[in-house]
Amino acid sequence: EQVLANPVLPEHILNEAVPGSIRKGEHFVAFLRRLIEYVKVRLRVQHVVQESPAGFLTDIQKKVCIERKPMRFCAERLASLLRSLEISHTADFSPLTVISHFATL
Repeated sequence: EQVLANPVLPEHILNEAVPGSIRKGEHFVAFLRRLIEYVKVRLRVQHVVQESPAGFLTDIQKKVCIERKPMRFCAERLASLLRSLEISHTADFSPLTVISHFATL
């Protein structure tokens, strides 16, 4: 049942606290904006780039100041925010959900 509730996060991460940098809703939205802007820039390239996970994390840290730890909690934090706002049509936010799951990986 736990896997169905949160299919992206392993058990040891579920037991950790959400980092303070994305705890407040407004900070998390700013975090998502930076993340989405970074992804948009990376998708605009005209050639394929193969990069290691460490290289990707270094690049995102350098370009938009996003650290590794808040990314691990991105999907959980988005789900929490949508629940807090009592959004009934979460399907409208599926593109954000896909990006947050990507960041959590």
